[in-house]
Parts: sequence; C-alpha cells; structure tokens
Amino acid sequence: MVSKFSIAHCQEYGTPEVFRIFNISTKNININDLHVEYLSDRIHLNGDNINWEIILNDECYQVVRHYKGYDYIEYCELDNTVFRKVTRFDIGNNNDLVLDELTHEDFMFRRFLVTNKDDIELVRETFEREKFIQKKYNIRETYKKELDEDEINCNAVKRIIMPNNYYVSLVEGFYDENCHIMNGFIDIACCVNEPRLKVRGRIDNPEDALSIAIQCNKPSLIINFEYETRDVANINEHKVLISAIKDDRIIKINIINDINDKDNVKIIHDDFEGDNGGIKSTDIKIINDLINNCSMCDEYSYYLSRFLNKLVFNLEINEGIRTKDIDFFEAKLDFIDNYHYLALDIYEHLDYYKKKLEGDTTIVYSTLKKKL
Repeated sequence: MVSKFSIAHCQEYGTPEVFRIFNISTKNININDLHVEYLSDRIHLNGDNINWEIILNDECYQVVRHYKGYDYIEYCELDNTVFRKVTRFDIGNNNDLVLDELTHEDFMFRRFLVTNKDDIELVRETFEREKFIQKKYNIRETYKKELDEDEINCNAVKRIIMPNNYYVSLVEGFYDENCHIMNGFIDIACCVNEPRLKVRGRIDNPEDALSIAIQCNKPSLIINFEYETRDVANINEHKVLISAIKDDRIIKINIINDINDKDNVKIIHDDFEGDNGGIKSTDIKIINDLINNCSMCDEYSYYLSRFLNKLVFNLEINEGIRTKDIDFFEAKLDFIDNYHYLALDIYEHLDYYKKKLEGDTTIVYSTLKKKL
C-alpha cells in the first residue's frame, strides 16, 4: 500500500523498491542505468528512453511517462489500482489533443479534448467529444463542445439516452457588434418523456436549462436566454426564461421576459393540447410558432427560432425521422473499445486527427427519412 512515507522508503531501499512499491513493470528497463531523484512529493526517473515522474498526492498517485510527441499518465489508487488514463499528444501551437478515460465497475467515461499544455487539470478545453455509459441502468450520455477561433462563442450539445427517456441540451453563444442584439447566450434543454430513472452523469450547474428540466420531473422544454442590446448611450443586459411543461396532454408555456429589469418584468402564460405521450418535435414547432407570434418576444424571437429549429433537428433524430450525422471523433469513441488501441490509432494517424480538428469532423451528413 502506497502512503506519504513511500518516497522516503524508496530512497532508503533503492531504485528496485520504486518499481515494487508503485507496481511498475521493469521489463526492458535497465534499473542500474537509471538516474533517480527524490523530492518531497515526487520521484524522477531518467535513463535511455526513460523520462518518468511518480507524483504522490493524498488520495492517489500519478505515473507520468514522457515520450517524444506525447505523454501518458496513469492515475492510481493507493492500492495500485489504475482508475484513470490520460494520453496527451502534442499538436502544435502549445496545444494537446488529449484522450482521457475514467473507469469503474458501474460506469465508463471517455473523451477527446483539445486544450493548452498548461491545463494540467483538463478543465479549459476548446474542443470536446465525450461519452459516458452507466452499465447497470443502460444509460448513455454523449457531449460535444467547440469554441470558435477567438474562443469566445461556445457550441455544445449533450444527449442522454435512457431506456424510457431522452434528454437533449443545446448551448450556444454568439456575438455580432453590428446587430441590435450584439451578444447572446442561449441554453435550451428538453426532457421528452416522464422520467423513471434519475440522471447520474455530469451536470455542471444547477441553474442550467438541463438541470431545471431534470428537476421538473415532467416532459418539458426549458430555455435560458441572456443577451445584450446597445442603444446610443448604453449596453443593456436582458435575461429571458421560458418553460413549457407537459402534464397529461396539456403543454403549459410560461415566458418571463427581462428578469434583469425588475421594474419591467413581463410574464405571459399560454397552453395548448398536444398528442398522447411526451414532448415531440411537432410540439416544439408549435411552441416556436407561438413565440414568433408573441409581440412581447419580437426583439429576440428570430434568435430563439433558429435554436429551436436545432432542437427539432435533434428530436427528429431520436424519433427516427432523421438520421444522425456521424462525427469522426464520436465514431472513434464508439468503434474502438480498448483505450490503448485508440491511443495507438491516434499516435499512428495523428496528422489525420489534426486535419479533422482543423475542418469538418462530420463524415456522413443528415437526411430526412421518407415516411412510409
């Protein structure tokens, strides 16, 4: 068992003890030729084709192997169990393409991301493709995120596919200094059916539309829309919250306009009768039309309409009306199950992966299916 005294113990008993304590194979390694440096929280190992670090933390330790063009990091429990693997490939411009996997007996989390070399904790990604599988409940989550070249506007899609339900969340920002609405951020989430299972995956913020949709515990549509307008003298901030919740066959729509302006909050209620079952793409089209025809929403209805059409697109995929785009990176996550085989695929075809990062990652385009 590794402990905070392991480094001092290894220093006392010599290099072979480093490999024994931290359960590292000595195959093809000449221990006698290694230069070993012991520090307060880590051990450096250097030799022919060896540039490794063992970094000891309170609850785990990392074995970091530096190679030409990439680094491989294993995160280990203090009983030597490997629970996370990270490979960082150098793609130039101080950036890495990262393959990250966290495994447990109940779930598997794997993702691609692009981030800068200083992002040790992997929390400042500009590009991400992620899948999360809960084996016990047969729940699958996917996540896509991209920032524009200026790293200002975000475009993200999260899908949660459950045996009896489907959640989809769309987040997008936009900026155009020449428009009346010069800066905007739209966060949309939809829960299709009445939930029977809890969502256990990564939910970043309790105020996100997806979090609110989960808390509703009903088929629902939630929209958070924040935007800025500019007049002659000022830049004005606005916030709109729209909810559409389906109870039995009735969908009740609630629009709260301009939450930030407490003296000018406007609330509108509307409802209509939908079909049996949960919320469908046809319901979203009706909600879109109601927003477009509401004078209170004139200032921003164009932007909401554009993003609601994207939601319709995603729901039509779930309903089998439309086929899904096959994303290059998502396909790699799906079709290569073994982490090390996938890392090897990246290593052998890194230029092709970089090409996909620089352009369109889609390899098959969506088409509407003909209804029989």
